[in-house]
Amino acid sequence: YFVALFAGQFLPAAIGGDAVRAVELGRRTHDAPEAVASVLIDRLVGLVSLVVLALAAVIAGGGSARRPGVIAAEAAFGAAAGVALALIFSSRLRGVVARALEPRSDGHRLAAGERFYDALHTYRGHSRTLALVGALALVVQLARVGVIWLLTKALGLDVPDSVILLTGPVVFASLALPVSLNGIGVREGVFVYFVHGYAARPQAVALGLAFYAVGTIT
Repeated sequence: YFVALFAGQFLPAAIGGDAVRAVELGRRTHDAPEAVASVLIDRLVGLVSLVVLALAAVIAGGGSARRPGVIAAEAAFGAAAGVALALIFSSRLRGVVARALEPRSDGHRLAAGERFYDALHTYRGHSRTLALVGALALVVQLARVGVIWLLTKALGLDVPDSVILLTGPVVFASLALPVSLNGIGVREGVFVYFVHGYAARPQAVALGLAFYAVGTIT
């Protein structure tokens, strides 16, 4: 886990670190499909916790939560979470995927895709564990929002709490997009968009860099 965190500092967003984690875990357990499935489930649980946090932010955000960019981002999070959950927990979709990933005709060993999907689908039987992990993930996300709140105070910015709560889920989700190394630039752009009207652009960029620095140090 910590090797992946370190490697993620120099790879495209969170996906780079996830790839390192899956490869390293698969090498140690000799079960690559299960390793990839566990990493994907970890990301999915985190995404669901972000959706829950985003919904709470929209409810508390009032008018600031009704900007087109905010609505688009929150809708994208919800749609992604819904598709992922359907792929894992829907028996009907599992049948469709199972038919598409039939065993190879040249042998009895299942194709890698089917073995991965079977490993992913086994999490259906652990709903209580997933709910507990989701609750812990929500606590972690709230703690990260708390870090942003503390940084705004440290920088002397007068940003409403509802805006900070709204900014957090979008920042965290944007860091998973493989468009830059470790989300550099993307993170700062999200802060500039969301705290516009409460802080100047250089201050918003400084907030993003401060959040990056805290995450890197810790």
